Amino acid sequence: MSRHYKLTDETQEFRGRTLHRIEASVDLPHHGVRKGDRGGWVESVDNLTGNGWVSGNGLVTGNGWVSGNGLVTGNGWVSGNGLVTDYGRVSGFGQVSDHGQVFGFGQVSDHGQVFGYGQVSGDGLIEDPQDILTIGPIGSESVTITLHRTTTGHALHVGCWHGGTIDTLMAEVDSRAAEWVGDADDLVRWRAEYESLIPLLRLRANSFKAGSDE
Repeated sequence: MSRHYKLTDETQEFRGRTLHRIEASVDLPHHGVRKGDRGGWVESVDNLTGNGWVSGNGLVTGNGWVSGNGLVTGNGWVSGNGLVTDYGRVSGFGQVSDHGQVFGFGQVSDHGQVFGYGQVSGDGLIEDPQDILTIGPIGSESVTITLHRTTTGHALHVGCWHGGTIDTLMAEVDSRAAEWVGDADDLVRWRAEYESLIPLLRLRANSFKAGSDE
């Protein structure tokens, strides 16, 4: 399968890994890239697929993966099993690592970080390490809760439930409770755990600065 870029002979050593600068093989107008433009750095061709692009000093290492129309630019770094896809963007000194995911139109910039099993989507905007909060494992399926800043407020993800809010959390929990498998004490505890998180989630969400969608 043909790729939209090639690995050049220009390399650098980074934390014991050999990285290759990439060069566009075709025009990528959605990224403002023309054939022959050099981009950022990847460890292997497995790091960059679809129409994704890495520019500037951006790095994708390990099992990090940029796909779809994802973009890593500036000094952004995707590592571990981190994923940037759809129209997700990592810029500034933003980092996505472990099993962190940025999708939709999510953005990680400045010194923002997404790690663990954290997820950023929609109009997510992570510019500071405390623009995101991950908690888990929790509930009947031992999932991770991610609360993150958006350009208009906040978004809440619980396992495969995406794009919720703090106000809709308990209604979603109650709608799924009928499918939980466990003894009576487990069912009571799981619901109580979710309920007990609401004050913490509100405290963090109230600290989020008003965003912009520049």
